[in-house]
Amino acid sequence: DELEPQTGYYFKVKAKSRYGNSQNSLSSDLIITDFLRPVLKIIPHCKKLQDFPTVYLLSTTQVTATNVYQKYVKFEYGKATDSTTNKVLMIVGATGSGKST
Repeated sequence: DELEPQTGYYFKVKAKSRYGNSQNSLSSDLIITDFLRPVLKIIPHCKKLQDFPTVYLLSTTQVTATNVYQKYVKFEYGKATDSTTNKVLMIVGATGSGKST
């Protein structure tokens, strides 16, 4: 099921791994969805790479370089403004699991 626009939701997170399942997290703060799903705002600025499954390339700018001391690379999408809410997407996984594809 999809989330409804302009509707309040509370979330709990539970991790599942080969070692077992975690307990549920505490409930999140109330989150109210936008009028439009955020992805509908982003897709027009992306390049479609394939139809099934549908894959889009997000146009990002690399803002940090990788070196031996820094184990991550930072990319940005869009331009920050005073009214912009910053969001972070962290992709984690084992080597070779397809994080960069």
